[in-house]
Amino acid sequence: MRAVAVIDGEHYASVVRDALTELPIDVVAAVLVGGTEKLRGGESYGVPLVSTLEQAIAEYEPDVVVDLSDEPVLGPPARFRLAARVLALGVPYQGADFRFEPPQFEAITTPSIAVIGTGKRVGKTAVIGHVARLLARDRDIVVVAMGRGGPVRPELVEVQPTVADLLVLSRAGRHAASDHLETAALTGVRTVGCRRCGGGLAGAVATSNVLEGVRLAEDLDPDLIVLDGSGAALPPIAANRRILVVGANQDHATATGYLNPYRALLADLVVITMAEEGSGHRSLSAAFRELVRSGVPVISTVLRPRPLADVGGRRVAFTEEKRGTRIAVTWRDFGDAPLAVDLLVERAPAHETMNVVIPWSRERFQFTSKQNCLPVTGTIALGDEKMRLARRDRAYACLDFGRGVWKYRTAWNWGSASAMLPDGRALGLQLGAKWTDGTGMTENAIFLDGRISKLSEDIPFVYDEHNFMKPWRINAKSKRVDLRFTPFHERVAKAKTGLLSSEVHQLFGHYDGSVTTDAGERIAVEHVFGWIEEHKARW
Repeated sequence: MRAVAVIDGEHYASVVRDALTELPIDVVAAVLVGGTEKLRGGESYGVPLVSTLEQAIAEYEPDVVVDLSDEPVLGPPARFRLAARVLALGVPYQGADFRFEPPQFEAITTPSIAVIGTGKRVGKTAVIGHVARLLARDRDIVVVAMGRGGPVRPELVEVQPTVADLLVLSRAGRHAASDHLETAALTGVRTVGCRRCGGGLAGAVATSNVLEGVRLAEDLDPDLIVLDGSGAALPPIAANRRILVVGANQDHATATGYLNPYRALLADLVVITMAEEGSGHRSLSAAFRELVRSGVPVISTVLRPRPLADVGGRRVAFTEEKRGTRIAVTWRDFGDAPLAVDLLVERAPAHETMNVVIPWSRERFQFTSKQNCLPVTGTIALGDEKMRLARRDRAYACLDFGRGVWKYRTAWNWGSASAMLPDGRALGLQLGAKWTDGTGMTENAIFLDGRISKLSEDIPFVYDEHNFMKPWRINAKSKRVDLRFTPFHERVAKAKTGLLSSEVHQLFGHYDGSVTTDAGERIAVEHVFGWIEEHKARW
């Protein structure tokens, strides 16, 4: 193994010379990086001295660069910069107790541009969107994006997702803000979503399916592939050109330190984002001009969100207050009339909620939180009509929150209601089926005045899949749930994007029958307003 050694003048030449012979590798040249304390002039190290690392690597083609220097000649920041220069030339760099390997990049035949970053939250996805829109004007392009929440198998998105499509995915627990979905939705270009795990100091990934995703993109025969990095991790592809995105919001020592100089040396363009006044972006730009190769431009920019459609007169806000969550909506043209909503959803500290994790395997699960009978006060105004909800009206909200990793094919039923009983107590119904069946866990519960009676048995929903407006039956074997649901309105939502699809039939109507609490109390349910649904999905 051939090596070039990095040495300094803070060691006596004889010490260095002996060390070079003791190393279990063939040192063919050395680079003196500074220090004069132990130099007397005319030192011989037994190998040729070369002026720069770049010259030594070009001339001697070493398999590794070995660092035998030390502080104060090379402190940590300087040593990282030296490592960056070596790695950028494709050579490993090692010292007494460390070794850095240059990331490996696979060659592809299709022309490509990679957009990479110096960290997370630097605006890289915004830059990707701009690059994709710009290049798609006169080229056929495909964006290949990788992320920590990417799909198990590379996922091709050929049809631009709508907001409704993304909401369906989000409500089902999918990572609907995954970069490939976001880019497809905002640019309309074809995208391939990939995943990766782990990120080294130089940007190598521990595992990824990006190469498989690129092969999928190449099968589409595009003019150009745009590769989207993930945080500071680099796509493992030998891109023809690279754009480095740096956030002026980052700690500047971090943005320019560690092995980010390596990323700067790979770059053909550096974009400093969020270059607002007071961000120090000018000094950051100057620092990167010292790091990049000669002639590589460094530009600064600010990011300004721009709606894809007219949102004038539309505003939705959720704010947390001491008593609960404030929901404020102003909508200039909600159908044929203006809408104004100001509601407070209260959550009492002692109010119990239904929270459960449904396990399908070690990798697939879903956490769900169902919170019924949350008191609501405030106003709703639509045109000239105004409704005021006071505490005495006993209006209720229901929160459905979930996170997890779903199975590809999923189906569920869900039924819910919150109401005031004639005796003044609050009754909540929370019932689900299909997606939990056979797991040993359920999301079934009865809420009575802030206390939960958990129902651990699977409870089937019986209904006509060809006519959802017919009455539904929900009957537990234990007889603790005996309900009939009579719909008066059906809402249908269908979405399909490539391999993904979702179809929801949501019915609004009234429950009648009875439920029984853990204490054995049978509660009559009479004409209680609520909803019920069937959802089938592939995601």
